[in-house]
Amino acid sequence: MASRTSNGKNAADFPGGAPYSASVRRAYDARDGSVELNVTSPLLDAAIHGPGPLRVIVATESRPRSPGTAMDALQAESLRAYVTGQPRVRSVLEAELRKDRVEWTGKRSARGTVWAHARVTSLLLAPRPAASSSERPAGSKDAAPGLPPALAAIVAAQPDDRDARTSFQVAVRVEWDPSHAPRLIDVRNGNVVDVQLG
Repeated sequence: MASRTSNGKNAADFPGGAPYSASVRRAYDARDGSVELNVTSPLLDAAIHGPGPLRVIVATESRPRSPGTAMDALQAESLRAYVTGQPRVRSVLEAELRKDRVEWTGKRSARGTVWAHARVTSLLLAPRPAASSSERPAGSKDAAPGLPPALAAIVAAQPDDRDARTSFQVAVRVEWDPSHAPRLIDVRNGNVVDVQLG
């Protein structure tokens, strides 16, 4: 049996359908090359997200025909994995945040208590890179030619893993850092690959 979230649901409760509903928060914005969605699901762990919908930023290389077509296959599967894999997502994020808290405060936190001082604020879904570095034209470092520079930098910073099944970046607001800079945690195929200050 699949593990249940704190809300008592699991992915098997949504056979064949999306385990979430999404509404447009902000239509396509050419300045940053993204669409923003509000995602709700009984699978989302309220302890790490708080009340209300999850803000999902979908980076896209061109204006989508409609917000519903903004995601490529990697982004769609990544969102599904994020929502249905909440126990694993929580565990992975919590491990990184506990390390971060010790680094900033010198205080260890008991398992699960980090969420009293941290909250997921958004999920970024970057598109699959257009080509690996070995496939790009000589001298080209542009993995996402249609994206604005800020989002293109995020895509370019990802490892050349065109076979990734899932890839997302979670922004987490923490209270222990006086600057309140969000932690940007990159997760690829269920494993943390990078943590940065936002």
